[in-house]
Amino acid sequence: MPSWLNWEISDDEGTNPLGQPGEFEFNVEYDFDPGDPGYMYDRNGDGYPGYPPTVTITGAVCKSVCVGEEKERQPTKEEETALSEWFWVVLDKRPEIRDQMEEHGREQMTFEPDCDDWYD
Repeated sequence: MPSWLNWEISDDEGTNPLGQPGEFEFNVEYDFDPGDPGYMYDRNGDGYPGYPPTVTITGAVCKSVCVGEEKERQPTKEEETALSEWFWVVLDKRPEIRDQMEEHGREQMTFEPDCDDWYD
């Protein structure tokens, strides 16, 4: 099931399609796989190690632009398309941003129950 998170990308060099330094806010779509905790043994004595939760970024839509001396605004349809393509270029050049997004997505989708709340 797809989920969304908001993410802002700063471009101080003006390498974006608008050609000016600025801030760009994206709605980032991702798929979440909760993983599998695995198990130690089954009937024949084998185990299964499981796998951790994963997030896969599947899309992005630019929702706001703030370049140069302009106030924050919505991008035009053409800018939105170009900036959404530029988003993937940024993730290819800066994998640490993708890692941060994926971590944030995992944090949004997983939680630990607060056992203290059970006793109220």
